[in-house]
Amino acid sequence: MAKTWGSDITILVASDFNYLPGVYGLYNSAIENGFNGKFLLLTSDKKVESAHSELKLKWYENFKGNYLKNFHRLNGLKNLPAGKYLFLDADFIIERPLGILLDALNAGVIVSTEPEKKYSNSDVLIYRQCKEMNIEPVFRNIEYINCGLLGFEIPRDAQLINDWILYTEKHLENILSVAENPNWFFPEQDILNILIKTNSFPVFSISHRQLELNCYPNKNYYKRNFPYTKQDDLYPKDQLKYLIHGAALNRPWLKNSNNSSLKQKAYTSGLKGILKTPTPYERAWAYYACREDIPIPVSHWHKQYNFTAYKNLPWRKAHGI
Repeated sequence: MAKTWGSDITILVASDFNYLPGVYGLYNSAIENGFNGKFLLLTSDKKVESAHSELKLKWYENFKGNYLKNFHRLNGLKNLPAGKYLFLDADFIIERPLGILLDALNAGVIVSTEPEKKYSNSDVLIYRQCKEMNIEPVFRNIEYINCGLLGFEIPRDAQLINDWILYTEKHLENILSVAENPNWFFPEQDILNILIKTNSFPVFSISHRQLELNCYPNKNYYKRNFPYTKQDDLYPKDQLKYLIHGAALNRPWLKNSNNSSLKQKAYTSGLKGILKTPTPYERAWAYYACREDIPIPVSHWHKQYNFTAYKNLPWRKAHGI
């Protein structure tokens, strides 16, 4: 049995109806890896319903105006009660108990660094962003972070959260895609980076050596088995992954939805998985979302998404379940 952790932490994840199977994979992976805190689903989509008694919902209103859909999720962070929080994108899987990584929440904000370098403190883009936000461009030395993970405490970090919401609403209206606006290539993520770089509160980062973000420097880790208890032969140990972020990957549960192309049939049948190893996120998601012996079983949701791939033996074999 996994070592328990997180009794004083609430995991926050925002989702609409289309991304719920990703949330279910995240929720199941947290519970099966010893999480015994609270789990709160943030949503503005009236089609969303709770799939488990411990999966609570918090409703929020969208920004008034024309915004990229993903920006609205920040409104779900308003008016949170006092406590410790871990805000994750819906395409996360928790691979092993996280307690060892989250102790730093007692002292400051927790973020995750990008596997590739983006903008240094001397980049002209950061200078322009600060001028637009009317923030003095004086930076501390923190690597560019990914906004898919943020650990914080209320009320200690309330100013950071409120500023992130306010600056996003003020400066990102009519930006409807990533890399569309040359001032904000990674819009709400850029804003969070500016706020963290120009403030003085303690910040601790989770390295991509422990958090996988579509980066596979070690082939042994790419093909690793799930759950983590089957990974005793992996080396070096300091690269064992605690979380997987499936950012920019296709949603596995939608690959065959209402689509009869040969490509989609190859995926559903499992033929594609046999010819090409599925990504770690796809295999981890399959393990934590496509079984019956888990808190939110696959039978709860597969019909709503026309998802049948998990029934095929070749698909299950290719995904390690």
